[in-house]
Amino acid sequence: MVDSSLPGPTDLYIVGEMSASGSAPVSSGRLADELGDALPPASSLPAEAFELVERVRELVAAVVMTDVDADQRAAADRRVAGAPAR
Repeated sequence: MVDSSLPGPTDLYIVGEMSASGSAPVSSGRLADELGDALPPASSLPAEAFELVERVRELVAAVVMTDVDADQRAAADRRVAGAPAR
């Protein structure tokens, strides 16, 4: 059963003073501190959720490390943007 009081994957979060434009990445620990009780306890998540997180981390690394032209990035952006609707 899904707890409707927990935020869903499309809910937006306003996160303190963090900025993605800084030179240092924001740690997941800092993000968790900022989001506080909005995050469900790890013990309530299925193993598949952790596996998905690992795949997403691999995807992020591939996006950052892949050197492709602007047209290819735009095409990939359109495909990723449509993924939640599937």
